[in-house]
Amino acid sequence: MRRKYQKLGKKNNNPMKNTIEIISIYVVLGVTWILISDEILNVFSSNHEFHEFLQTIKGILFVIFTAFLFYFIIKRRMDLYADTIDDLGDAVTQLENSNTSLKKLEKVLYDKAYYDDLTNVYSRAKILEDVTDFIEENENELLAFVDIDIDNFKELNETKGHDIGDVLIQQVAIELKRVIGEDNIIGRLSGDEFIVLIKSKASKQELIECINNISKNIKKTYFLDREDFYASLSAGVAIYPYDGEDYHELLKCADIALNEAKLLGKNQIVFYSEKLADVKKNQAEIANQLYYGVKNQEFLVYYQPIISNKNLKATMVEALIRWNHPMKGLVPPLDFIYIAEKTGHIKEMTWFVIKEAFKQQLKWKSQGLNIQISINLSAKILSSHTFVPKLTDMVKEMNVETKQFIFEVTESMIIDNLEETIKTLMKLRKIGFKIALDDFGVGYSSLTYLQKLPLDYLKIDRSFIKEISDKEKSSPVLQFMIDLAHKLELYVISEGVETEDALQLLKDLKSDYFQGYYFSKPLPEIELDQHIFR
Repeated sequence: MRRKYQKLGKKNNNPMKNTIEIISIYVVLGVTWILISDEILNVFSSNHEFHEFLQTIKGILFVIFTAFLFYFIIKRRMDLYADTIDDLGDAVTQLENSNTSLKKLEKVLYDKAYYDDLTNVYSRAKILEDVTDFIEENENELLAFVDIDIDNFKELNETKGHDIGDVLIQQVAIELKRVIGEDNIIGRLSGDEFIVLIKSKASKQELIECINNISKNIKKTYFLDREDFYASLSAGVAIYPYDGEDYHELLKCADIALNEAKLLGKNQIVFYSEKLADVKKNQAEIANQLYYGVKNQEFLVYYQPIISNKNLKATMVEALIRWNHPMKGLVPPLDFIYIAEKTGHIKEMTWFVIKEAFKQQLKWKSQGLNIQISINLSAKILSSHTFVPKLTDMVKEMNVETKQFIFEVTESMIIDNLEETIKTLMKLRKIGFKIALDDFGVGYSSLTYLQKLPLDYLKIDRSFIKEISDKEKSSPVLQFMIDLAHKLELYVISEGVETEDALQLLKDLKSDYFQGYYFSKPLPEIELDQHIFR
């Protein structure tokens, strides 16, 4: 099309050139006609009157011929102009259609950039733009930046599939749109994470009330795949201008608060604070120091006795890692275990404990002591495909008896990837290791999965033991858990035994084993030998 326009423009769209061409043609043909026709008349006509008659006829023929000639030339030129105009009209139409298509494309690109495909709420880019605009235009107004995450969403995805997970995300988005009000904004960051921007509140207390109302309305049962699914939310809140002066600062602070909400057991709203930031800063420092701790082998293994109900003797111990920091001394496990899980250092630390426990058991065996050792497994190492093969190689290399070792797992580790975890635990039992479910009773789904798991021991969480009051003679909850474990042919280990009354009650309830400070705190191997086994 473009080449055609260029050709027409060069050959036909110059008026002066076209005029000269037509005149030139006329002059050449006219002169040629006059000269040739006069010579012919002179040859064939000698009569003056007849000659005059022929001249008249010649003139008439010349006029007719030139008329046809001009008609042909002018029509041809006009046809070319008409074609050009038609083509230009088509070009204009196509250009208009192109503009319409471009506008549609612009809208598609705009929607793609600024709206989430799944939920049709704002995207991360649009939230960034809106927060930036709000701060530029409203320096003195409050803005709550609420980072929301659906609790246990990963479990739903794994059990029901991602399509059902998407349906839940869509339903939560609909509910959020319904309850946040027209003045406020909702966006989706990724996965099951939403951002809500709450504006037009005169005080921090009004913001808090609005956020609590949102949480109250979103926590509900959703109908998914012909079943009810109760969804709760964890939320982290940062408030402009107190917690940050731009989008990135507010997102960082809200994310810190959200992580804290999850650590506190989910289904919580946590507001960012400088104290919380200090904790996170300290955790970052510990994470950095852990790297050197692992590299420089700064860890030790302590052992806490587990006492048999039959003779109140220590027949097994739990291996517990300790960090002997060169500057801080012994660092409490609560200060670094969670961070080690997060950074991945827990894998190396777990292997260290396993190897040390293997060596310790061989030492006790050589001394004639028949002591089983319980070892905690992290979620990261349990989910590793190389864990069982590497462990098998270590067993063969060190020549240990696998029946002397118990691997402890927690319910939270199991439900994240139930089927794969069961397969791994089955492999461990096939090798000869025993399996214990730790912290039993604190999870909402313990009874659901209890029969599916290949277990040998059940460790009742210390929180149930600590609730035993002085001189208490019964505990229906503990009685139920112990009886349930026995019916499933599992041994029961009661953690957190710290008083004589608790011990007596647990003995009466027929707990198989006891563990706690009443007997001994975790000790290094030398002290354990001196005070427990001698």
